Amino acid sequence: NVCSAQANRQTLEVTNWGPAAFGIQLSIAVTNKVIVAGSMLTLSAHIKNTSTNFIYIVMNNPMTDYSAFLATDSGKVIRLTPKRVTSEEGDPPIRRNFARTLNPGDVYACSVPISITNAIEHGSYKLKSTRNILIPNNSDENKNKLCELVSNLLDVQIK
Repeated sequence: NVCSAQANRQTLEVTNWGPAAFGIQLSIAVTNKVIVAGSMLTLSAHIKNTSTNFIYIVMNNPMTDYSAFLATDSGKVIRLTPKRVTSEEGDPPIRRNFARTLNPGDVYACSVPISITNAIEHGSYKLKSTRNILIPNNSDENKNKLCELVSNLLDVQIK
């Protein structure tokens, strides 16, 4: 998982964003929309802060910070990434917890490796991702707001 924060640069050329939540948006892209079952997919994720306030992108576990899903037209949803382990369910396999600040106008970019198993049926799907962020409460840090971002939808084929 390779991530970086960048100042607002047009060179990113990201134009397809998910719905805004508190002025923050998530976009995903893939280099190939025809994916072979049994292969790895690299998801390019971007978080854009168009609000007037900074936000926190909390890093817990590189394998579960982003969730990725495939959905069929009939409504079947397939989770592609491991579910994040909570402290009630046991210790996560990688323990870390730090926040990266994303200032107004900045974009955070990350490449997320995802396994497309042979168990996934061939066909047409919508690919989407989610990612949690923290909206800071400047008067009381114990009242920071956890917010789930939802990406744009990508049409993909599994072969």
